[in-house]
Amino acid sequence: MSPDQSFIEPAIPSLAALSERTALLTPILAARGAEGDRKGRIADDLIEQIADAGVFKVTQPVEFGGYEFTGIGACVVTEHIARGDGSAAWVVFNLLAGAWTVGVMSSELRQDVWGNDKGARVCTVQAPRGQASKVPGGYRLTGKWPFASGCLHASWTTLGALILGEDGNIQGAGVFVVPISDLHIHIDWDVGGFRGTGSNTLILEDVFVPEHRTGQLMDMLQGINPYEGERPATPYYGTGLSSLFTVGIFGTLLGLGEAVIDAYTATLPGREVAYTASSQAESEIIQMHLGRLRMALHAVRQLSVERNAVIDEAAIAGTPLPPEQKALVRATVSYAARLVLEESQNIMSDAGGRGLAEAGRLPRILRDLQAMNNHGLVNPFQVLAAYGATMVGLQPKLMLA
Repeated sequence: MSPDQSFIEPAIPSLAALSERTALLTPILAARGAEGDRKGRIADDLIEQIADAGVFKVTQPVEFGGYEFTGIGACVVTEHIARGDGSAAWVVFNLLAGAWTVGVMSSELRQDVWGNDKGARVCTVQAPRGQASKVPGGYRLTGKWPFASGCLHASWTTLGALILGEDGNIQGAGVFVVPISDLHIHIDWDVGGFRGTGSNTLILEDVFVPEHRTGQLMDMLQGINPYEGERPATPYYGTGLSSLFTVGIFGTLLGLGEAVIDAYTATLPGREVAYTASSQAESEIIQMHLGRLRMALHAVRQLSVERNAVIDEAAIAGTPLPPEQKALVRATVSYAARLVLEESQNIMSDAGGRGLAEAGRLPRILRDLQAMNNHGLVNPFQVLAAYGATMVGLQPKLMLA
């Protein structure tokens, strides 16, 4: 390399070092969680602190200054973020997913996104809610995409859309990457949980998307991509998008569970059990509930390592996950989310009237846990039933691509 070379590849930290850096953000985010909850968005200066720690580089290609860590790396950093603020973690998780999605597409697209700005962030809405029509050189794209977590902090977005033929019939589904500047962000995020994510609706009307900024959605969900020879060599980029997104939820879930313990134990000194002379810390019921939640988190952490390893091994081997493994990934995350929510609800009951105070953190954390359990990738009434169907030899009704 010549000394005047314009690009010098930055050092990639160890996951342990990145984890330590990210952990420093936990108390900062915890102190300002109510602010984001109230405003419906994470403050820009907090997003920049997260960026300065290197968090958004986790799933970014090394070629453009990223780290190319595997899924467990994403879980580690999002756990620290969620322990401070669940909404911030959900935004980070979605922006990491967006960077990974661009990473598996064309080299020309990666140059578009990061060639002039290695700090560019990408949000993602993969549900095919738009309509795309083929035209010379690309597609014309129109649609509305709600639940666009991270859109307020991104300069690009990936969007799912149905591809329509000249006769108006559906020919398939695609992923389309467009600059945020091409879209209108309709501010309509007013919900009970993850209030600070700013997951507003993206609206796009008849915008041209060049061919190199597109991919086939069903192929990408399964880890198959027409840009096979162009994407980064790291096997991680051969992972199926659907399984990757699902298993990435573990980090936010673990952080929220730890936050419940942090928030509750901070209130214990000097507090008594109502209508008794006993302190809350001495209550065996409270001790048992704290122990149960801690054991649930130990179990979930092990499940996270196990399921991430299965996905990484499949990516390294270059083999897609079989349907029963995809069902198990979804079922594991769903079961873990329900377990942490139920054990956290016991802690909320122990907190009594003061636990309901909006000035405290517990109500916000419990709302975020409930919001996570309502998510389509997690909802147990769909996901666990799909896994149960595979156990009795039936085809699940839920799509497991």
